[in-house]
Amino acid sequence: MGVLAFTGTFNHACLDSLSCFCSIFINALVLDNPFVRVLDNPFVRWFLSCKPLGHRILSVLRRLILSPFLWGMYFLSGFVRRDRNLWVFGNCHSNFSDNSKYLYLYVNKHVPGVRAVWISSNKELVRVLRQKGFEAYYKWSIGGMVVATRAGVWFFTCSSEDINCWLSNGALLVNLWHGIPLKKIEYDAKKGISLLFVLLRKHTLTRVLHHILYPMVYESVRYPKYYVLATSPDLSKFFSSAFRVPPSRVIVSEYPRCKVFFEDLPGQIIGVDRGIYDLVSSAKNSGTRVIVYAPTFRDDGSDERVLRMVDWHDLDELLERENAVLLIKPHVFSSLQKIPGDLHRIHLVNPRSDLYPILKHADALITDYSSIYFDFLLLDRPIVFFCYDLEDYLSRNRDMYFDYDSATPGPKVRTYEELKQAIIDVLRGRDEYAEARRKLRSRIFAPKKELVDSVQELL
Repeated sequence: MGVLAFTGTFNHACLDSLSCFCSIFINALVLDNPFVRVLDNPFVRWFLSCKPLGHRILSVLRRLILSPFLWGMYFLSGFVRRDRNLWVFGNCHSNFSDNSKYLYLYVNKHVPGVRAVWISSNKELVRVLRQKGFEAYYKWSIGGMVVATRAGVWFFTCSSEDINCWLSNGALLVNLWHGIPLKKIEYDAKKGISLLFVLLRKHTLTRVLHHILYPMVYESVRYPKYYVLATSPDLSKFFSSAFRVPPSRVIVSEYPRCKVFFEDLPGQIIGVDRGIYDLVSSAKNSGTRVIVYAPTFRDDGSDERVLRMVDWHDLDELLERENAVLLIKPHVFSSLQKIPGDLHRIHLVNPRSDLYPILKHADALITDYSSIYFDFLLLDRPIVFFCYDLEDYLSRNRDMYFDYDSATPGPKVRTYEELKQAIIDVLRGRDEYAEARRKLRSRIFAPKKELVDSVQELL
């Protein structure tokens, strides 16, 4: 079970398919019993069920066989003269969402001197973007490879694999990331899934194998033209530490995805759950209040615990009486993927969809340890923190950069009854945390200049 657990968790952490073959090989050589016990958890068993093991084996074998050719591509791409006015964009999971989406739309609208191109492994998304008048290419198409090789600037939210890491040599790489970190990330994470990266980097054999197959994991350390985005000087030290880059390679500017709160951008509805978006539009027109519940995922796979804690039918009746709807948006990695089917006021949002055009209409947010609440501060609306498993989360999942109580400007609730009362207070206009939100907002958001201007200065 330890071998299989390692396979599933490592797959998840790399955001790509590793194989049972590599996991068995690595596990047999370098993992001792304490680590095997750490990795044997319900989340891993859930993740293993998502894809056949044969798919993982073929994936890693394909990478091993193609690695000389892929590394040859990377080497040769460094000799191509890059166009400083050609910028490419991509997002992890092949979704059209997050910071890269909104910077792409913003550049298309406001920066006419730059050619903005979306690169994706999702052919259907490429088709939709082209249909809407945007320039987009499949990552392994001739056009996509040519554009990626010539582009002077790459923007992504996880790693250059969001576009095509094998063609990135010589480009300016800008990691926009996908959230202001409350929980520790990347090299700073010492628990949960990210612990596997520590293990892999510790042993020479696994480090070499990992580097050959997944070089994008190490690019912030080895590549001198790699930059990371932070939203304030206070946060820049966290990103510098997490990605092992010097402070000079942290860009302090706004998060592009927050622009949608204040400005409509052509194409912003692409990638949104349209059924939920239409429901929200109808609700706002009829005076119905909208609450969004957006929890993060648990490394240990305990996401579904909340299903047993909440009396969903009782909550549905409360929302009916108060003329409100609750939208549940699970994290893309969460095992929380279903709710009772006979609810009328509670709706599940597609986990892979873009929430932000919906979030701008929310009257309140419920979350736990997700970075989404930092962005929601810009709207200055109530936030409820449903931290029912705080001690377990800190001990088994992640450490945090901030003290949780001091960095969460809203009621902290642990039980369903407390949650229910907090929702009633929000819907009836009781809000005691406006000043706390203002103070935190001024610390979290202190951009020095426009992101586009900062990047152009680097070219």
